[in-house]
Amino acid sequence: LSSIGLTQTFNHNTGNIQATVFQNGYIGHGGIGAGGNGIVFLGAPDACFTAGVMYGNSTYGVSGMIGSFTDATQTIVLVQDMVNTVPITNYSLPPYFNQVTSSKFKDNLAPTPYGLEVNQITYSNTGDDYIFIRYDFTNPTSTAVTNFYVGMFNDWDVGLANYLNNMAGIDATRSLVY
Repeated sequence: LSSIGLTQTFNHNTGNIQATVFQNGYIGHGGIGAGGNGIVFLGAPDACFTAGVMYGNSTYGVSGMIGSFTDATQTIVLVQDMVNTVPITNYSLPPYFNQVTSSKFKDNLAPTPYGLEVNQITYSNTGDDYIFIRYDFTNPTSTAVTNFYVGMFNDWDVGLANYLNNMAGIDATRSLVY
């Protein structure tokens, strides 16, 4: 575990992939692309400006840690809804993961908060080419949340020479954007 300002982080490092997870939902770097080690695969340059969980429905809108949307000075992140409620901690699970963390946060700073509790659990193992990020949502409120969608915001920076290789799309049958 380490800290960036008042935000605790954990740097997963399997030897093949490295990624920083933040206790407030950011992945890679914070909202202005600073802090953390980013996401590095097989020693290549850091490929992530910032990333984070996002969720929403048509009633409340979208909540999340969505970096890259900043004010004119590019120093204040405009969509930064999550507030940490349980600091990031290491803990152990089954023997096939040797780097596991957990933290909890809520969208208390959102314009219309859902009031949901989000438990972020991250798993990795030395020698693997991947890191799992799991989100468990708990609704402690008396208001039902329906038509709820969860996703990841990712602002990838793969280098100017590779921008034509970036690909995005939608799979309408699965309601999936990639």
